[in-house]
Amino acid sequence: MGFWNRRPKEETPPPAPPQLRPAERHPFALIDGYIPLHEPAFDLYRAIREAVPVVDAAIRKLVRLAGGVGVTCPDKGVEAALNHFLRTVPAGWNQQGIQAFLDSYLDCLLTCGRAVGEIVPSRDGREIAAVLCGRVSDIQVREGDSPLEVVLAQKRPDGSVEDLPRQELLLFTPYHPSPENPYGVSLLRSMPFLAGVLLKIYQTLGANWERAGNVRFAVVYKPDGEADPRQVKERSQLLAQRWSEAMGSTRAGSVRDFVAVGDVEIRVIGAECDIPDCQAPVRLLLEQLISQTGIPPFLLGLNWSSTERMSSQQADIMTSELTALRRTLTPVVERICALWLRLHGKDSDVQVEWEEINLQDQVEEARAALYRQQARQLEGERPTRPHRKRMERRRPMETVRKQTRTQADPVEGELAAINALGNTSLTAEEVYPFGVRLCDNQTDRDLEYFARADLEQLAELFVGKTGIFDHSWSAKDQRARIYRTELVEEPGVVTEAGEPGCYLKGYAYMLRTAENAGLIAEIEGGIKKEVSVSCAVRRQVCSICGHDIHDRGQCSHGKGQVYGEKRCIVRLAEPTDAFEWSFVAVPAQPRAGVVKGFQPGTTLRQALAAWDRDGVWQAELDQLEKEAAAGRRHLEDLRRETVRLGLLAEPALGEATLQGIAGKLNQEELEALQACYTRRLEGQLPLPVQLHYGGETTQEGAERDRSFVI
Repeated sequence: MGFWNRRPKEETPPPAPPQLRPAERHPFALIDGYIPLHEPAFDLYRAIREAVPVVDAAIRKLVRLAGGVGVTCPDKGVEAALNHFLRTVPAGWNQQGIQAFLDSYLDCLLTCGRAVGEIVPSRDGREIAAVLCGRVSDIQVREGDSPLEVVLAQKRPDGSVEDLPRQELLLFTPYHPSPENPYGVSLLRSMPFLAGVLLKIYQTLGANWERAGNVRFAVVYKPDGEADPRQVKERSQLLAQRWSEAMGSTRAGSVRDFVAVGDVEIRVIGAECDIPDCQAPVRLLLEQLISQTGIPPFLLGLNWSSTERMSSQQADIMTSELTALRRTLTPVVERICALWLRLHGKDSDVQVEWEEINLQDQVEEARAALYRQQARQLEGERPTRPHRKRMERRRPMETVRKQTRTQADPVEGELAAINALGNTSLTAEEVYPFGVRLCDNQTDRDLEYFARADLEQLAELFVGKTGIFDHSWSAKDQRARIYRTELVEEPGVVTEAGEPGCYLKGYAYMLRTAENAGLIAEIEGGIKKEVSVSCAVRRQVCSICGHDIHDRGQCSHGKGQVYGEKRCIVRLAEPTDAFEWSFVAVPAQPRAGVVKGFQPGTTLRQALAAWDRDGVWQAELDQLEKEAAAGRRHLEDLRRETVRLGLLAEPALGEATLQGIAGKLNQEELEALQACYTRRLEGQLPLPVQLHYGGETTQEGAERDRSFVI
């Protein structure tokens, strides 16, 4: 039946060839494939910096502006040594100095949201060999025994995770931690989407310019309606052949004309489509990206406003951002300095100091400095009378002083004090008063000094004492007498013992007689100037241990020797008597001069010299003193090493406590304590490097390197 006859199947025409060009993507596939998760995507953040140069420049600008670190300590010797260490400590990769380490550390902190570093002690455990910045992708962070503790673990090649052995030598800093992200978030966390859109615009812009630059032509031949189809075909092939030859000649460098007869139209493919304007969307995206960094656009070379100068408000905001970054880095520097001090047996307080941030207009600052200098100059040309008086008060006092009055006559009050001292009734014409700088609290040529309390006692003892020549205790040499004393401050002067500077001033007088006329003339002319005092003290106290320096049972230090950063000097403590003061040529104190008197027989050399001044005992005693000095140096070295090891083994004790313990131990006890600390530190020092710093050799790392190939 015809009903059941199948109709012939119509052939389906082949699909038309695709009219769209292949989709070309930018090489940063990580950005397009980003899915917001809680886990940090370190490779993604590095790809953003590589793909968007302005973001990379902003982070590098933040790193550079946040630099400039130093430290201060109460002990200036320790401060100088610590700053030298910070300038010269190796930081890996041929870098040197703590600033190089902090630059790498902060760069990683801003990019990845966290940074890890390591302090590497030297093999002998006496120095920090290096401070290194590690790779955060190799480290896993977890909470320790309490929320206040963080444990760092190393990811091994086999996929296992192992806690690092010495957590106290590791550095970890999170950036902007929060309860949801306790281990920090990247500065670039909100940029992947916008960076992907920006890269698409750049990729499309490149493709459009490639189309516009590499022009493609369409040659259209329109034959007449009555033409033979075979002739049309032949003519079309001939036109195509001639057009190809003309284009080929152009590529070869020669010019060839193309002549066609008939209705032939030549058009540029895509000429009717304009390249879209991308300035507005690109600027909008860049504004969003740059706002996250806090850097003013013009600092990155983007001139979006009519002015290119930073306002004071912008400078303040930028300064606050940099200050916040420095606050984040300060604990890292403090930990490094604290370990360095412990390794060197010190327990000094350390204050991290950053260089002042100054982002203001230098032209305006220079103009302000000019105005200040002009104001000072005008003020100096017309000084007021009170200003002159202040200048006179700051003028340094001489060793032997004349009264400031033009005539040498004493004022009524001073004359009354002179008469009260000697129960006399002298007149102003009979008396010549003058001031004398008796002694001060500076260290003298014998490495000895008076403390302020000692000068206060001497002030009472010297009232009424006579003035003679060269400490010649003879009645015929008496020329003057002190009727009043005063302790005078020296602002801005600090002694070697750490006290504010001061000196004991005596007010003396002599009679205007023919015998004294020559002496008065020499004082007036500045010839007789230097003086010394003669007194007796009860004790000579060592500045290192605080005991009497002649008591070898308690004090083993030598005068003038340096122990640690401190020189041993002797305090002449508790004056018991003042004998006289004398005009001399070379005093013991450079500014006044002191001749000290002690109880006879206080030292072995004094006792032997009193018994036999030129005996053979002197050579033997000299040898014994040399051997004793060597023994004291060895004992002091033992104490320093014991304190250093104690700070490493028991840092909670502190330097002062350990020094007090070591100062009371003899050589055998110090060696036993040192051996105990050494055994306790075995297995801890030296320590190999804990973090991994090698290059990437895994297949994953090799593939990631191929993400952007030019």
